[in-house]
Amino acid sequence: MKGFIRVCQDLALMIARIATGAIMMVHGWTRWQDGVPKQVQILTAAHVPYPEVFAWGAIAFEVIGGALLVFGLLTPLLGGVLLVEQVMIVAFAKWRLGPHLANNGYEYNVALASLALVFLTFGAGRAGVDALFRRAPDGPDARYIDDADPA
Repeated sequence: MKGFIRVCQDLALMIARIATGAIMMVHGWTRWQDGVPKQVQILTAAHVPYPEVFAWGAIAFEVIGGALLVFGLLTPLLGGVLLVEQVMIVAFAKWRLGPHLANNGYEYNVALASLALVFLTFGAGRAGVDALFRRAPDGPDARYIDDADPA
């Protein structure tokens, strides 16, 4: 039963990673297509410090980071950066608009921040590229495959 639960957890992390990564890439690509000067103008209106740096950073992070997230590479790091990005969006631009998405509020950003926290905490799971770089535990806690319980 533990093996089945672990497979379900890995599957859920994979689906969440792929969906969030795709959302990030679409948002980053849309920002790129709208043009960096428009992003700078939006960030300047929201009183974000260094709007040029944050505009380029957000576009690059969302496109490249989204692609990395889809494959499950550097997942905890990307989760942390995404969490910071969403908190900054809420703090600088959305807080005064309230929570409702109909008013361009922050509920969507809170959902993305929650997913980012999951990735920061749990990583990519065994279905991500990150799993290829993990060492097997040594010592008494090491898990070996047992024919009676292969999962």
